[in-house]
Amino acid sequence: MTVIEAYNRIKSLFKKAEPEEKADSAEGISPESLILGTLYANPDPSPDRLTLLREMEEIDDTMPEGSRAMDILADNAVNAEHGTGVSFEIRFDEGPKVSVAKQKIITDLIKRTDLQNQIYAIARDALKYGDCFEEIVLDKNHLITRLFYLDPKSMRRNEDDQGNLRDGTKQYDAAFEQYEIGSTRRVAWFYPYQIIHLRWNHSRGQKYGRPSLRSARYPYKKLRAMEEALVINWLTRAFARLVFKLDTTGLSDKEAAGKLTGFKQSLSRRDVAVGVQGFERLTVAKDIVMGAKRVLRGGKWEESLDDVSILDTSNTGFWNITAVEYWRNKFITATGVPKAHLGLEKEINAKATLQWQDQRFARMVRRVQMVMSGFIRQLIDLQLTMLGIGDVEYVISWPEPSVIDDREKAEMDRAYAQASDTLIKNKIASPEWIAINFFHMTPAQIKASELWFKAHPEEPQGDKSNDSKESQ
Repeated sequence: MTVIEAYNRIKSLFKKAEPEEKADSAEGISPESLILGTLYANPDPSPDRLTLLREMEEIDDTMPEGSRAMDILADNAVNAEHGTGVSFEIRFDEGPKVSVAKQKIITDLIKRTDLQNQIYAIARDALKYGDCFEEIVLDKNHLITRLFYLDPKSMRRNEDDQGNLRDGTKQYDAAFEQYEIGSTRRVAWFYPYQIIHLRWNHSRGQKYGRPSLRSARYPYKKLRAMEEALVINWLTRAFARLVFKLDTTGLSDKEAAGKLTGFKQSLSRRDVAVGVQGFERLTVAKDIVMGAKRVLRGGKWEESLDDVSILDTSNTGFWNITAVEYWRNKFITATGVPKAHLGLEKEINAKATLQWQDQRFARMVRRVQMVMSGFIRQLIDLQLTMLGIGDVEYVISWPEPSVIDDREKAEMDRAYAQASDTLIKNKIASPEWIAINFFHMTPAQIKASELWFKAHPEEPQGDKSNDSKESQ
């Protein structure tokens, strides 16, 4: 098969209803390489979308709760079980038998693209921006060698009225385009199959996905303003102010003003060098020495009215942060990650409440895994098509979300086993139903278990010698 034939085959997958175009009709791309060249940093076709994506970057950089929430979501979705380094598995144990050669094509693809290591970053970028654009890079043997990341701020997706990707080459008519930031100058364009566009939280009728923290923008802006106001309040009122009271009895307004000015200067003036004086700001951290003398009033000696005291500048803003906590709670709610997973929960006392949060969070994690499975499947199917291979049955499996520890899972399995024994004895459920609904076994796994029990008709009885010793 020539590269042109592979090119036409892939192209036909996207627009089967339209007549195929000749490969050499494309402008600016060589069908022999299927790789586009110059890419520019941060081009932007849409100012509104660029603003949204930049706000997501700002939240990621400045808001620990938001950044940590995306870390937790991506980590729980693709984490390697028990530290094996394998985020996902490609299984071929369901459906028609897949030859070893075809299995090797898929496993080699995963190795060449380093997908096991890259899948976390791909998942997190999709959560952060709502979109992840990966360019397919091929070699002369039609093998996908790597994935090239394209900044979402630089990419534009073009669809027709039916929501299908366009397949042209002119501006606004190509499936994907890249634009220079701040202008409408196109710097690169792509056919539909050259880009894998991963969209998180995609809504029908929308060309792009939705960032996971999109609804957190409003509370983030409020929270940031309030936190900055708190910092300013704490810094400007960190130290108490000094209040000096000087007795100006019997002095005219001008004399009183002169006395106050002279006293103020005498407190802040200090010698810098011989014949040179400077001023420094007076704070409560400095010792103050004042002379006090009695004043004769009405023939009686009385204490002078001169005095110095401390003005307490503290206010409720130092300790009452109810408003800040309100907006912080709204922000955390928008992340979709329970407070317990962020290490912020203080008020949950019921174990059932925490388990419910874990179950709800696990559903969201599985949704991330589902989206990532679609990404991997598109990559594998594209590679098989490039090599002229038809449908291959395979399953992409992910580790269970880490929401229940091993001990609780073991207790749950034990309870299922006891319930299963009762259901089978009373002829309420079949072993196959129990295997599927209780233990989530696949048809292939059930078949393998049946074959094993046929080969080992006697159930294992354990070590009878140990049992006899214990009975003695």
